Amino acid sequence: MSWTTELPSFWKPSLSRLFAAEASPASPRAARRMSPQEKAQRAREMRAQGASYGEIAKALGVTRGTVVNYLKGYPYSLRSSGSG
Repeated sequence: MSWTTELPSFWKPSLSRLFAAEASPASPRAARRMSPQEKAQRAREMRAQGASYGEIAKALGVTRGTVVNYLKGYPYSLRSSGSG
């Protein structure tokens, strides 16, 4: 069986940057152990490298909406029960 070195048609240069990033977590499971502040910092770094919101969300194990919030600088806090 022969393996090809060509990239699939769906592959984008941003995916190469995403997978080549030094600080990317080994798996989404590892990403969940990052604090929200660490995830926000990583999201900013990945976006600066050209990663899409979806790519960042997948790498960090969060939703695209959370990535948007991280990038816009919205404050993050741990969820609390109750309203007051």
